[in-house]
Amino acid sequence: MPLPTSQMQTVMDPVAMRLAATYAEALSQVLGDKQAASVLAELRAVIELLDSVEGFEQLLTSPGLSPSQRTEVVGRVFGGRASRQTEGLLSVMAANGRLGLLRNVVAGFAELLDRRHGKVAVEVITAFPLDRRAVKAVAQTLGKILRAEPIVHNTVDKDVLGGVVLKVGDKVYDASIGAELDRLRRSLQQRIEGKAG
Repeated sequence: MPLPTSQMQTVMDPVAMRLAATYAEALSQVLGDKQAASVLAELRAVIELLDSVEGFEQLLTSPGLSPSQRTEVVGRVFGGRASRQTEGLLSVMAANGRLGLLRNVVAGFAELLDRRHGKVAVEVITAFPLDRRAVKAVAQTLGKILRAEPIVHNTVDKDVLGGVVLKVGDKVYDASIGAELDRLRRSLQQRIEGKAG
């Protein structure tokens, strides 16, 4: 399914990504742990709403609406149904014409909360799916290297050269980052080759 136009415009735009990171950072700084978890859940529910109600996202991001009209729509839809913090964020983003960045803001906010709790998202891209034992081995090894609890997601891409690519945050790692990671890469490579054979 193609991305909505507003989402396509923000995926690779560095200025938009910086703006989204600024919103996420500001939100994480003003919320304590309990509030932050609640607001994150609400924001994820908003994204589900955008995905499920046809035309709603286009309405909220329409350049045909003035900032005050977009803010009014946010107030009508979310007023009294979301926390003051969630409604406030949505209103500020609406007034500034930034609701197209919401998915990026929520992803950045979730990552900041994970970091706050000593967790880090790790994407392991392999040519073949990893089994649970392999994912656990990756998590244990990376936990020692990163000194944080890795949240490992395995993505399959048959075009991956070398069999394994690791993404930690916005960094991509290969075997050159150290002997321990190289051992992990070789171990995963052997599992992949075993499945391919």
